Amino acid sequence: MKTIHTLKYLILLSICTLALLPTTMCAQKISDLPEKERNEKLIKIARTIFKNQKFKEAYREYGTPTIRTYNIDTTKINRNPKSIGYGKDLGSLVYIVTFPYDKSKEKMEWYDFAAEVYISDKQSKAYTIILGNGYGYDTYNLNQ
Repeated sequence: MKTIHTLKYLILLSICTLALLPTTMCAQKISDLPEKERNEKLIKIARTIFKNQKFKEAYREYGTPTIRTYNIDTTKINRNPKSIGYGKDLGSLVYIVTFPYDKSKEKMEWYDFAAEVYISDKQSKAYTIILGNGYGYDTYNLNQ
């Protein structure tokens, strides 16, 4: 009788653990990942956004994208209705993935890159792309 009770308990525990596993994995911040895995994930997110049909004329990729970070004051960006981050809890750590271009073949109008994609550490989503021609777009709804 005690064996059956223990078995039921283990099955119930397993089901609960499996049910919570996807939630835990999705909730993980990018900064919690090992560096190699983090960089691969950031480049994959950024590349998915940059390759979106909306930016097909601007897409080009020469060399390896670079990654840098900065911290933002979320109280300002989340409360300003004109801000791209308005109403979204993006967190304060932002990753910027920069796609270089071949300067011997072309010159960008405004910036020294083909595109920069801004990714929220907390949400693991891109929320902005700035193209080398000076245009910037809200990409929050383009994340898959």
